[in-house]
Amino acid sequence: MQLFGQRFERNHVYTAAILVAAILQIFVSESSKFDLRIYERARPVKEATAGLPVYATGKLFSPEIGSPYLRPGKYLTIDQRSEVYAWNEYSNHKNRLVQGLQWVATPRDPATFSLSDHRGEKFFRKKIDAQPVSSADAHLSVDGKDYALDLLKVDLTLDIAAKKPELKDVLLSDFKVPGSGDLEIPDRYYMYETKECATTPSPGCQRIHFNFVALPESTVTVIGDLKEGRLIPFRGRLILGPGDFKAAVNNAYMGTGYETYTEVLLFFAIWFAFYMSRDLLDLSPFLQKLTVFRKTLLCTIIAAVIFIAAYKIWFITAPAVAIALFFVNKRRLAKLS
Repeated sequence: MQLFGQRFERNHVYTAAILVAAILQIFVSESSKFDLRIYERARPVKEATAGLPVYATGKLFSPEIGSPYLRPGKYLTIDQRSEVYAWNEYSNHKNRLVQGLQWVATPRDPATFSLSDHRGEKFFRKKIDAQPVSSADAHLSVDGKDYALDLLKVDLTLDIAAKKPELKDVLLSDFKVPGSGDLEIPDRYYMYETKECATTPSPGCQRIHFNFVALPESTVTVIGDLKEGRLIPFRGRLILGPGDFKAAVNNAYMGTGYETYTEVLLFFAIWFAFYMSRDLLDLSPFLQKLTVFRKTLLCTIIAAVIFIAAYKIWFITAPAVAIALFFVNKRRLAKLS
């Protein structure tokens, strides 16, 4: 295989491609965590330091809140959305642009679609625009001192789960038909405008869905900034989670979607890349004498070094590996000739 005027074996090209892809994926995942790292350095609220976030652990209090569809209660937040059954243009799982009838929260005029198939369809708007509800007058009690905060600005951690309300807490409105469709999300309550909209929807049908997060009864930790006795977002984020400071930060990291099993797969990809090109080890007279098992073990050690280096200095590791493979392969070809 020719590449940049240099002849490469196919497996060596695959090696380079897998390594670069794995290292770039590590960069993408680390970038998603980068903004959270400063929260690990948060100081207790009584030791507020300029340029760093603060954290406070205590009991959260908030007045009861409700909505036109849910009775007032001790809620941290009520997440409610309205949707209309209408024509939509979207990318499918194969990343192809398609059109179809869907429940959509932000309907588009079919006349603006990129594909021409359904541009003549009628444009249906939502009749109402249901928005999330939270209290702006909550406060966190820490060692006898209260810190105000606006729950509308809070990012919840994963340990605070949303719940589906019970029927007795749902208020009847123009959306009076409870739903039970297979495509509905289990932890949300659905109310439809008519029975037909709930069973056999047609264009223009309306529905709302909502759930809530209960006000935690145990202690919580809030991480953000402090201004005039009020906890506010730090760099655009106000994190709230159950338990102590460490638990809140750990749950915020889990929200990046980058879990341990992904790291294992990336390490395996890097190891497999080196294993495919293990013939390059024969360039060294000493390494030629190694058994297959020892060469495999050496590939594992090299992969571990590259994996760790990619996390620490990915911007150096990626080009360094590519350049090293280029010159090693060049030496191999010179030796063969």
